[in-house]
Amino acid sequence: MSIAKYFDDMSYGPSPESDAEARSWLARGAAVDVDAVWAFGTEAQSEAVERLSAGNMKRSFVDHDCLTD
Repeated sequence: MSIAKYFDDMSYGPSPESDAEARSWLARGAAVDVDAVWAFGTEAQSEAVERLSAGNMKRSFVDHDCLTD
């Protein structure tokens, strides 16, 4: 199978591991050198990042489960 064929046939799906703890840590402000949090995921993930980052005035960029390209 060629590499091009492999990539054409490859299917993508959601990651089996959760990134909730990392998002929470970043949004809470534990990472003081991080200026903003970019979070593209589900509606619940977007809301959690916005809620947690509001407490320390960290900018957040979320997509609320909308398709992005």
